Amino acid sequence: MRLAARLLAFLACLAAFAGRPASAHEVRPALLEITQTSETDFLVLFKQPQAQGRWLNIQIAFPEGCEPLADAVPSLTPSAITETWTLHCTQGLNGGVIAFPGLERTLTDVFVRISWLGDHQSAGLVKADSPFFELSGGQSLGSYVELGVWHILLGLDHVLFVVLLTLLVDGKLRLLKAATAFTIAHSLTLGAAALNFVTPPQAPVEAVVALSIAFLAYEVVQKARGIHTLTAAMPWLAAFAFGLLHGFGFAGALVDLGLPYGARLQALLLFNVGVEVGQIIVIALTLPILAVVIRLGERPSELLSRGVAYGCGSLAVLWVIERTGGL
Repeated sequence: MRLAARLLAFLACLAAFAGRPASAHEVRPALLEITQTSETDFLVLFKQPQAQGRWLNIQIAFPEGCEPLADAVPSLTPSAITETWTLHCTQGLNGGVIAFPGLERTLTDVFVRISWLGDHQSAGLVKADSPFFELSGGQSLGSYVELGVWHILLGLDHVLFVVLLTLLVDGKLRLLKAATAFTIAHSLTLGAAALNFVTPPQAPVEAVVALSIAFLAYEVVQKARGIHTLTAAMPWLAAFAFGLLHGFGFAGALVDLGLPYGARLQALLLFNVGVEVGQIIVIALTLPILAVVIRLGERPSELLSRGVAYGCGSLAVLWVIERTGGL
């Protein structure tokens, strides 16, 4: 029974691994940044991420009356392609929509940020199921909250860490303390990286993040076996230590997108709030399932903890190997 459960968990994690990028992060959102330079002219920057070794080929359709003054100037990096050009709009950009043909065929979003004359800014997150940005819709920097929520919910490694932390910690108060320690830690490194105080290389960070999941999975298995470890006794300590690493991972999206001029701290705070909302959602979905299994008895609870830990741990080890090999 135990061997079969472990084998099924391992096969499940292999299937999950095969269907996702090795980085285990969500596909980073594309960025459309528009800066108004006159009543009719706009400087446009469009940055598209690479997904699984290929470019997404998202197009932009501006409102009628908008034409580029020259061909776009492309710039290539291993992870993204960036194009810049000047756009001339005879009627300005005060109405209509910006459409993104091809976005509906991807798994990514487009973060739109517009800096208007007079230091007014608009921002919004365009989803694949509704690939339009309403220019008169009153979008604001509050979209950074939504960006933070999706960043953690679609970042599988961060989700697995929170799930394992929930399995490891007994009692709602102790879980609250551990979650708070994780929040404080990742807020520190998220802010430091997003504000360019520190710039750690992303590849080693992602490798160590995967290692933190493998370590936590091992601790969950030890707990299920009745072995008391320092991590189980003081989970807030491990949550804080690994939270520092995950904060650098959270910062990846903001580093790619940049923070709006004149509202950097506000956008950073809103993004961090979104990350916390995503974390709360993961915990809120995990706790009821765990409560139901606990009521079934000690044996089902132990099997659940071990099964989840073996599955998450095996997947994390694969990520460690993949990410270490890519350094």
